[in-house]
Amino acid sequence: MRFQIIWIGIVMLFVVSCNKENPIGFAVVDKRPFLGDGKWISQSDSLNGIAVIENKLAIFNDMKFSSADICKHQIIDSVFQVEGHKKVIPYVQVICDSDTVYYKLLERNDFSFRLQLDKTRQEKYVLRK
Repeated sequence: MRFQIIWIGIVMLFVVSCNKENPIGFAVVDKRPFLGDGKWISQSDSLNGIAVIENKLAIFNDMKFSSADICKHQIIDSVFQVEGHKKVIPYVQVICDSDTVYYKLLERNDFSFRLQLDKTRQEKYVLRK
């Protein structure tokens, strides 16, 4: 467990190193999935989205996904020092067999969430049951 937290911290340092804010720590908030069961549909393209069943997450395109697209996920808090104050920024850690990806969690509620996909792209997902 300690090794996993250290590894997450090292990876997060690389992920956010281009950010003007400097991270000073990381923490695993909760091991439970951050999304409820259901299909979360992309607001920009309704054929794309994220399906959640129990603690697994599958990213789909054109309403299709393969077993390689099924991943685990959790929320990681990244703590930054900004103008003399500590600021906590949540990230979604998506752990697949071949890769681990981090997305900045910009907003979330019971019916939608918005992720920073890269430096220029954001995507909002809406729950469709």
